[in-house]
This record gives sequence, structure tokens and C-alpha cells, in this order.
Amino acid sequence: MPSTERPAENLQDICRQIDDAKKEYDNLEMKKGESLRDFEYRVKRHSDKLLSLKVAEKVQRQLLEQGARDAEADLKKKLLIFEEPSPFRIRGWRNINILFPGGNEIPIVSRFFATNKTRSQKGKGFYPGLALLGISERISPATLGLLAKSAAAPGSIRDAQAALIDQGTDVSVTRISTAVRAAALQARSLRANDSSLETLEIQ
Repeated sequence: MPSTERPAENLQDICRQIDDAKKEYDNLEMKKGESLRDFEYRVKRHSDKLLSLKVAEKVQRQLLEQGARDAEADLKKKLLIFEEPSPFRIRGWRNINILFPGGNEIPIVSRFFATNKTRSQKGKGFYPGLALLGISERISPATLGLLAKSAAAPGSIRDAQAALIDQGTDVSVTRISTAVRAAALQARSLRANDSSLETLEIQ
């Protein structure tokens, strides 16, 4: 069983960042010569950061719970398909940056499952705890939905990027395209009643 020292330390770091973000938010004041519009956007950036950190804290805390480990073990069994024993092995805890609302990337430490691959395929695998929480392509569920919906509007993906930036979410065209593909895959899996999309309720 991998040690929980790394995720526990990351949880403490996130909590410290939340405390700092709260203080910064509470101390926000309009600067001399600053327009109300600019102040509104500055407040939104701080509130988005606080929101992202709070969600990240919940995610990291959940990944440390025994319930998450049990759910990961069940998922591992579901992925056996025709192979026995399971081809997946726990490769310990790994850092992964997750994109949260407002375009904020927060590091999360999650267990990593991988198969016994050749050297050229080394490192390929997935994060079962994140998958069970609905996190796909390193993007939180709400953020993925926002990016996909923005790209679904008339116009190009670059138009969607510009609209998102104007709303305070600065993401790349590649990230938006990835979100669109992930959302489409989820939709197809839901229509097919794919059990792999079952999610874990945060306690």
C-alpha cells in the first residue's frame, strides 16, 4: 500500500493556500484610478482562485479516504475484461495538475494505475480516483462542461477562447479542443450506459 505522506502534505499545502487566498480576498480594495469594471474582474480572479482551491481541497481529501480506495479497487476489477489477474498495477502516488474554474491549475496527488508495458509505453496509465470523481483529461467536471459549451456556440474555437478569456478563464485552444472531445466521449458512453462512468460521491 503506497504511503499517504505525499497526498497528505499536498492537502496541507492547499489548506495553507486557501487561508492566504481568503486573506487576499478580504483585503481587496479598489485602487486609485481603477475602473469598476477592472475591479470586478480582479475580484472575480480572486474568487475563482478561492473556488478552485476549495474544490481541490475536497478532491485531495477524498482521495485519501478509504471509500475512494475501495471504489478504485472495484474499478480495477471492472477493467479486467478478459485478463486475469488484472493487468493494472498501482504505481504509487503522482502529482497531476488539474484545471479548475477560472483557468486555475492546482496540483493534486493521486494514485496512478498502469499496465506492464514496454519501455516505449512506460508511464501510460490512468488515475482511477480522479476518473471516479468525474475528472477527465485533467479538467474538473464543471470546467470541462464550460469549455465544451463555449466551443459549441457558433464560431471557431479561437472565438470560444476569446470569449472565455473575456470572462476571466484563460485557457489554450488545445485545452478547449480536448474538453470538446472528452465531453463527446462522455455523452456517447452515457448513451451506451457505460458503467465506467459511474462516479464517486464526495463525502
